[in-house]
Amino acid sequence: MEDEVQKLKSDRSLLKKTLLKEREEHKRLERRFEDLDLDLRKKCDEVESLELVNSQLDAKCQALQDQAKGTAQGWSLWKSRPSDEVLRLQKGLSAVQEDLRAKIEENGGK
Repeated sequence: MEDEVQKLKSDRSLLKKTLLKEREEHKRLERRFEDLDLDLRKKCDEVESLELVNSQLDAKCQALQDQAKGTAQGWSLWKSRPSDEVLRLQKGLSAVQEDLRAKIEENGGK
């Protein structure tokens, strides 16, 4: 009977040690879980922030592309159709050139 009591005391001591180890492991795992949860929340916030910035940059890129297309179209229109000012200046230049030719011929003939 004493052997049984001694064995039970030994088992009880072993169970206590095991229980303490398990509690420590449980606390360690809880801390690890909290750390990982915090990291996950930070990463989620960072992803949301980056998605917002990305969408803003997409909008800016689209606006710049639209602006570039408009500028390109504006240049092609400018090249294909001279303005009234350019036409007026070309007419004036033609008149001056004709006067100059006439004076050259007049002086060359003398």
